[in-house]
Amino acid sequence: MNEESGPWKYFLVAFLLFTLLGCDLLSLFAGRLVDGRPLLGSGVWSTHWYATVVTFLCSCTMWCIGIVLVFRWLREQPGSSGRLRIGWDLRAGILLILTIILIFVDAFFIGSLRDGTFPEIARAYVGFGRKYGNHAAIVLTFQYIYYFFESLMALLMVVCFQRAGELWSGKTGVPWASLGLVCTWGVIHFLSHPSGALGVTVWSSLPGVFYLLGRKTLIPVFSILLLAFFL
Repeated sequence: MNEESGPWKYFLVAFLLFTLLGCDLLSLFAGRLVDGRPLLGSGVWSTHWYATVVTFLCSCTMWCIGIVLVFRWLREQPGSSGRLRIGWDLRAGILLILTIILIFVDAFFIGSLRDGTFPEIARAYVGFGRKYGNHAAIVLTFQYIYYFFESLMALLMVVCFQRAGELWSGKTGVPWASLGLVCTWGVIHFLSHPSGALGVTVWSSLPGVFYLLGRKTLIPVFSILLLAFFL
């Protein structure tokens, strides 16, 4: 059996995943080219709906390649079956229910404070409807495909950050992944989306906790990452 990689390699892989998440800014250039706008112009959203779809597709393609490569590398590591559990048990079911309740309560509270629109997917549809008219449903579909891959990227970051912390410290009961996500995926929102950055930073601590509570079952972790985008 191959010898397991050291903590630095797990940490670097997690950080590379985080860097790849940030590289979706490069996809904006593809959207602007299709949109016929200057590459260095201001504004995130494209004028034409199909340019926005191209932006989402470029990010998803880039992330999909990263996900496949990292997942294959993780599967080659000794003991990977204990860190990549996809099975289902009672504990995973309880955590999934708890995830839905937490996200529902949080989303309802945030939505009522913001503009009264709940859930988030409805607010996004209304926004796309104003900008893209009858093509809103198409753009919304591709946005949530984008969120699906983003959640998978964050999930793999959880696995890598947690294992790096365990190998460094020798302690397996500490949610090292929470610290890793907060310091990367959470903190970066203070630059990209300052208005909701604090909430995202706090929320990003939960996947690492659920990863340990679920005995490293991936379903509850992926659920809390993905469902937050819907509600």
